[in-house]
Amino acid sequence: MKLFPLESADKLGLDIVLDRLKTHFRGEATARSQHDFLNPGSHEAVRAELGYVDELQQCLRFDDPIQFLDFPDIQEFLARVLPEGAVLDALELRSIARVLQLAERIGTYFGRRKEKYPLISAELINLVVPSSPADTILGAIEDTGEIRDSASPELNRIRRELVSARGSVRAAAMKALVRASSDGFAADDQPTIRAGRVVIPVRAEAKRKVAGFVHDASATGQTVYIEPEAALHGNNRVRELELEEVREIFLIRERLSSAVRLVLPHTREIRQRLTLFDFRLAKATLGNEMSAIVPKVGNEGVIQIQDGFNPALVLHFNNEGKKRKVIPFSVELGKEHDVLIISGPNAGGKSITMKGIGLITAMVAMGMPVPVDD
Repeated sequence: MKLFPLESADKLGLDIVLDRLKTHFRGEATARSQHDFLNPGSHEAVRAELGYVDELQQCLRFDDPIQFLDFPDIQEFLARVLPEGAVLDALELRSIARVLQLAERIGTYFGRRKEKYPLISAELINLVVPSSPADTILGAIEDTGEIRDSASPELNRIRRELVSARGSVRAAAMKALVRASSDGFAADDQPTIRAGRVVIPVRAEAKRKVAGFVHDASATGQTVYIEPEAALHGNNRVRELELEEVREIFLIRERLSSAVRLVLPHTREIRQRLTLFDFRLAKATLGNEMSAIVPKVGNEGVIQIQDGFNPALVLHFNNEGKKRKVIPFSVELGKEHDVLIISGPNAGGKSITMKGIGLITAMVAMGMPVPVDD
């Protein structure tokens, strides 16, 4: 919706309302899309939008919690996974799975309440994806992005062997370190890691007296880190298993990326629907916060407000935690009178009333509930 002049939004207090609206968004993409959503267009579109918001207000007031959680914007990930053979990283895959899981939860919630919320239910009817990879992805990837051992039998085998191989190589290194310590060559009492290999710390002047390979030295040069001969085979085996682990993790990510590609068109639609749902839910939440209602919208050019409150003033007092009472106003224009002259003393409420009329009108045109008597 366009306002004239351009600074009208600030002068009316619409910026206060929209800033507060943003605090209720749960999706990363919603704020970027709000300008598209704020312009329903025709009277019919405004009425339809208000119908969706009205249902959500009733749901928030009287029904079970919706459990609508924060969700990431996956648009970039969906674009990257499109080419055949493309492979997403673990956190990107998990983000897509979270969105699919949230969509299924919301679709199921309203699918069970078709009679109570027919408009919203019809909008969300396709949010459940057949053969969704969400459970598989979330079962394979930790919150941190780590691939679980259970992601594949092969990965489970590799990691079990890794634990055993690392234990063996550390035991061999510890044995060599005890021997070096008894000979007075050790610089510390524990093995350490250098370049991914288990080594032992040896005093620099004794480095030729310990059988093994020098991998590094301390900053002072007083300690060198030697891979004992006895640990060489074990370190090699650990390195082989680590490379196998990397290859298997890539194959797992490749399989999961292919599964996402199979439901790509549906997933794109879900992202758009969830973002729009998020926007409408935010409007309903803000409406309930202001004790606002969805008004009747006509196309006769009539403004009729009964016991209306300036929305910006209501939010200001709510945000400040102030107990001050906002004084309502009533006005009718477009039937018997097209012009209204307001007069009175300073601080008598003239500007607040005029701004309130403009702000309420603008909010209705944006499909938002307004604080007026029903």
